[in-house]
Amino acid sequence: MNKWQLVFEEKFDSDELNPQRWNINEGGGGFGNQELQYYHPANVKIENSQLVITGEKRMFNDWEYCSGKITTKGKFSFQYGLVEIRAKLPKGKGMWPALWMMPENSRYGPWPSCGEIDIMESLGHNPAYFYGTIHFGKPHTEAGVRYIIPGFDSEKYYTYKLLWDKKEIRWYVDDFLIGGVSRWFTSSGEYPRPFDQPFYLIVNLAIGGRFPGNPDETTVFPQHFVVDYIRVYQRNGGD
Repeated sequence: MNKWQLVFEEKFDSDELNPQRWNINEGGGGFGNQELQYYHPANVKIENSQLVITGEKRMFNDWEYCSGKITTKGKFSFQYGLVEIRAKLPKGKGMWPALWMMPENSRYGPWPSCGEIDIMESLGHNPAYFYGTIHFGKPHTEAGVRYIIPGFDSEKYYTYKLLWDKKEIRWYVDDFLIGGVSRWFTSSGEYPRPFDQPFYLIVNLAIGGRFPGNPDETTVFPQHFVVDYIRVYQRNGGD
């Protein structure tokens, strides 16, 4: 049996994000989902050896909210492996934290043909509800898992895992296997495309939009998306 080898580990044990590993995104624009946030570098910080992305009601460049987004694009990507991320989620209507991946070079065309892998998404009005999804194909198709975390506690950290092999993608929460997907397609070639190319990591907290709905009078600001660590493993000598 092939053994796992740690190929990427981020423990956030410096005062600032390592620029050789991470990009801090900036900008607004709705991002195709009618989101309300402006991604601002000031909303991404390292505190107590943890990544803290803060979502707040703060006007900037005509955007009503500010939040943060980081990626490893151009600095770290991988093809096949096990991703493990320990995080504490924000709560409140309109909060949309996500741990996800996009292809480094979009080998098979624009989205969704290029593929997208969502390790974890959650909606702040029901943060116990976990989404793990892949997007692919033309027309756009998605597949994945949905799961309600038993006894969910918004003050607790949970470990979200994604196992990505050549012909299967599986999702876990705290080592519990939720389920997996083994069929997908693209107009640009045969299976297992488009998930046979290097992907990079993304961590962000969106606010509002079509998926989570917009904040309302019940939403308390600021909210924090806290990531304790990120690890990526690959098998020695094989997929």
